[in-house]
Amino acid sequence: LTTLQPHCTGTALYHFAGPPGIESLITNGIHSARRVELAAQANPDSGFEPDMAFMTAQAGHALESRKLAWLTSTGILQAELVLTRSRARHVVGRPPLRTSIANKVLIPLPEDAVIGVNITAHHVLVLTAERLTAYSQLSGSLVQELAFDDIVFSDHHDPFGKSLTNLLLRRSSTLESERYAIAMARDVTIDHVWVALRSGHLLRLNVFDESRDVWRAATTMHRYDLAIELAPAHLRQEVIQAQAKHFADSGDWDSAARLYAKTSVPAELIMLQIAERFQDDRERCKVVLCEFLVRRLDSIEESQPTRRTIVATLLVELYAGRLAERVSQGSYHEALNSEFDAFLEDHWRDIDLDTAVATLTAHGRSREAHLVCLKRGDIQRAVKFALLRGNVIEAISVLVQPSKYISEESATQRAEVLMTHTSRMVEKDPATVADAWLASSLS
Repeated sequence: LTTLQPHCTGTALYHFAGPPGIESLITNGIHSARRVELAAQANPDSGFEPDMAFMTAQAGHALESRKLAWLTSTGILQAELVLTRSRARHVVGRPPLRTSIANKVLIPLPEDAVIGVNITAHHVLVLTAERLTAYSQLSGSLVQELAFDDIVFSDHHDPFGKSLTNLLLRRSSTLESERYAIAMARDVTIDHVWVALRSGHLLRLNVFDESRDVWRAATTMHRYDLAIELAPAHLRQEVIQAQAKHFADSGDWDSAARLYAKTSVPAELIMLQIAERFQDDRERCKVVLCEFLVRRLDSIEESQPTRRTIVATLLVELYAGRLAERVSQGSYHEALNSEFDAFLEDHWRDIDLDTAVATLTAHGRSREAHLVCLKRGDIQRAVKFALLRGNVIEAISVLVQPSKYISEESATQRAEVLMTHTSRMVEKDPATVADAWLASSLS
């Protein structure tokens, strides 16, 4: 199914759909059209010819969302024409297409009669007899106004001056007589705008660097995806920080924490904000802090081991504290246990072992203490914590499979562990110890 070029009046847009060709349009007629009307009342005294321009080079041939500028009786509508396929079964005379207009911005009509409108990547161009005006697509605000009578046409003179920083258009042709515009067209191939003058001349205007400040406007209007896309690489942090603040101000601290973790804002400042926001809800405070710190840890380079150690060790304290406060063995407790295990599995190298062991011991988390010691090759304390939990098999597994946890050079350490803990293991479960000794090289 191919869509034909939409047509408009001052109050309605007609979008014809069907196989390409004028024969199809004549056959299907108005039944093949999707009509979109303006909600505002028409102004019968506006005295203008409706006009429409699309951003794409081949407007009307792709099933997609396309930007448009539509000169209506109520104003200049900048929007996106969204075409979607209907789920309903195809019926003759009812093509399975839906047409809607999204992201609408209505620009008020100027005092002078509008000759035509056009659209660039980020701006709407409005032509009157004496001037060309550019408006922001995002906000509808005035960006630049070019009065034809004010231009001194010289090949060696920039009529705008280098001090202006928000230029959208630059003159590249020369004329010597007064000009009054009668028509405008955009060449999408070379991204130029042509203005036809009453004198018979053509004025060519080059569009350049128009996205320079659009990202700031997009940030202000909370269009963060567009702002990230358009912002220079070294300024994208500003967009992320603004979006994080927006989420925080609206109460969505889960999203805010994830975004703040990607910024260069000092961690202590974000932690202070979280603590102040959730000062009456300790559990919620710790949840958000963990969300923030885990993602901040992932963003810290491996070349900064001290910073990684500080953050990772602080997370051990937060997770252990949350588990200690959740004594019940419900689904939430199990999920939190799994989350902590995954954290230790990913970041055991970053943790300060002595501090982590002391913290876990203080909160009664001998299982996690055993895991951390095992990962770090401290088999003396790994066996100790296994026996503290009464798990003789777990303690023996550390010793009978030493190559899995310790290097061959650790034979002396293993002998010390045997001397220290064998009597205790035999006392707890002599049969299991005897079987393990007989089946391993430790006998």
